[in-house]
Amino acid sequence: LTGDPNDLTGSWTPTAVSLDAARVALADIPGRNYVLLLTDGAPNCNGALDGRTCRCGSDTMSCADNPRLCIDSDRTVAAVEALREAGIETFVVGYDTSIWADVLDRMAAAGGTDYTAHIPVGDEASLEAAMTAIAGSVISCNVELAAPPDAIQYVNVTLDGVEVPHESVASCGAAWALVGDRQIELRGEA
Repeated sequence: LTGDPNDLTGSWTPTAVSLDAARVALADIPGRNYVLLLTDGAPNCNGALDGRTCRCGSDTMSCADNPRLCIDSDRTVAAVEALREAGIETFVVGYDTSIWADVLDRMAAAGGTDYTAHIPVGDEASLEAAMTAIAGSVISCNVELAAPPDAIQYVNVTLDGVEVPHESVASCGAAWALVGDRQIELRGEA
């Protein structure tokens, strides 16, 4: 979105259409792709829902008067499932969203990750911890080589521009090892 989100969405949370747009945008990008959904609201903006019978996402406004405030859980879960079917896993993080935890949990369960419930956060420290945990779950410490190395002593591994020693010479901290004949495994701090 460009511009002020309040002007564009009226402070609503158009999650399903946003996830559909992410699926389309990521479809042609090679490699593994993920969606990190970080929300502070319940998914809504579906004017086709019945405002008299839906679960309302507002404490101060009536869904009967404005059905776009209805929680759009089914369509949003379907959008997460469509992402997963396209090979795109979705992580769901809820910032101070405990009243919609069940909806976010359904989305997380459909996301195809090891996180079958949403990750609740409420401050900077818990958000940073969630991001670190998610990053750690998608980045492998193993790198497959195209061919076995002729001699291990001629293999150099660098991480962020710093050489990482082989485990046979590392006293502690970061190291690497050859697992099998073609896989480099980062160990310790690496």
